[in-house]
Amino acid sequence: MFWLIAQILFCLLIAGLLGLFLGWLIWGRRPDPEPVVRTDTEALDAAKARIQELEAELADCRAKVIDTSVASASGVDAAPAGAETSYGLFGPVADRPIDDLKAISGIGQIIEKQLAGIGVVTYRQIAAFDEVDIERVQEAIDFFPGRIVREGWIEQAESLHREKYGDTA
Repeated sequence: MFWLIAQILFCLLIAGLLGLFLGWLIWGRRPDPEPVVRTDTEALDAAKARIQELEAELADCRAKVIDTSVASASGVDAAPAGAETSYGLFGPVADRPIDDLKAISGIGQIIEKQLAGIGVVTYRQIAAFDEVDIERVQEAIDFFPGRIVREGWIEQAESLHREKYGDTA
């Protein structure tokens, strides 16, 4: 009789261990549950409102640029006498440069006008470009990236400034 009870207990032990092992295989390989994400609707609404404000401001700026370019293309002064001067990335926006920037290899009439539009009007300004200025010009004017360095605008501008004004840029 003892022998029979021992065999039953042994079988129950084996069945329990087998159940634990199978449970571990089934439940242990399950992927972790997805984290619950709570949305801060108040902050989201504030961000959406700010985006709408910025888009409206951008549309106004684009309209001003279009108005200015239409006025300058038609030969009309974009800024009447006594009005505030608009500024580009490097200074006051000009209709044409002070120095003949087309003398620099790689600058044509279109790029010269675009440079004047962001305030670059002299050899001295181009000669003083650093890495940040080069990136700003490349973002503001549509032309091939790396062109300023590749074509040596800075060195040419230094040389042309020295020839014209007799001093270093």
